[in-house]
Amino acid sequence: MAGDKVKKEITDYAQEIGTLIIDEAHSVGVLGENLMGITDEYNLNPSKTVKMGTLGKALGSYGAYILANREIIEFLINKAKSLIYTTALSPIDALLAYYALEKIQNELENFKEKIQKRRLILNSDSLIKIVPAHNNETLLQKQQELLKNSILIGAIRAPTVKSPIYRIIGRVNIEIDIIRRTIDYLKG
Repeated sequence: MAGDKVKKEITDYAQEIGTLIIDEAHSVGVLGENLMGITDEYNLNPSKTVKMGTLGKALGSYGAYILANREIIEFLINKAKSLIYTTALSPIDALLAYYALEKIQNELENFKEKIQKRRLILNSDSLIKIVPAHNNETLLQKQQELLKNSILIGAIRAPTVKSPIYRIIGRVNIEIDIIRRTIDYLKG
């Protein structure tokens, strides 16, 4: 929920003793030298890593993926009911994600600069900022007020979390000042 970043010691240990399964949903497009996630940032061994993620979020498409060695992929193809009984990803969704990856690589330094500025404002390794809310009523009221100004933030309540929180995503297409003012408004 908070976009917490796994510690390198944990990923190194996991690869020492076996295969690491890592969810890159919030790190692709944000972390690493090439913005390809934790596997990129920590230079993880691809033969000992199962990388799963979404084509949504930073890639702006729909669907998900798993990158792994041949043995694991063959196992999933033959045993994963959700894969067997699900409609395949449309070519348009796959192409949209491909073009997003291409754009990230073509504008790598620009994206890295924008991401770094947002990390400083959000005080986070990821582009996710959690702000506690006083109660559910205030949470929903402030969310609606922001929505009237075309600002969408997450208003997360129990049972998803113990106490109500605002979840802010520091998207690179949102002006820094808007992100800063939104955080200030929610803290007030």
